[in-house]
Amino acid sequence: MVSAGVDLVDLPRLERAARRSGEPFLRRVLTDAERELLGDHPAPNEFGTIFGAKECAVKVLRGLPPDTTLHDIDLPALPRSGESVPLSLHGGVREWAAARGIRLHLSTAPVTDDALLTRAVATREARS
Repeated sequence: MVSAGVDLVDLPRLERAARRSGEPFLRRVLTDAERELLGDHPAPNEFGTIFGAKECAVKVLRGLPPDTTLHDIDLPALPRSGESVPLSLHGGVREWAAARGIRLHLSTAPVTDDALLTRAVATREARS
């Protein structure tokens, strides 16, 4: 492990923010692929997983690199509790990770019905 980022997602608060800010908020956070993954009526913990993944990745990155957005961090699949899935990186975020030879992986675990713990871990890529 090289670095880690942790986020505790307050699911009711995130749901209120999404409802209050609506489509502009969802467009800013979710890629088209993530929107397809979630479908029309995602469970709060599913949206929370993606939101938390991006928050954790930003912590590992120590902030988004210049000229990047949250769309440069993509969660291609929703992990089951305790399962680790790789994050897909694009643009400047991918360049940042490649320059350091790392990959980012996400795992989640429910804390309560209203809270979700998300963890992004940066590991070294195997070099050949």
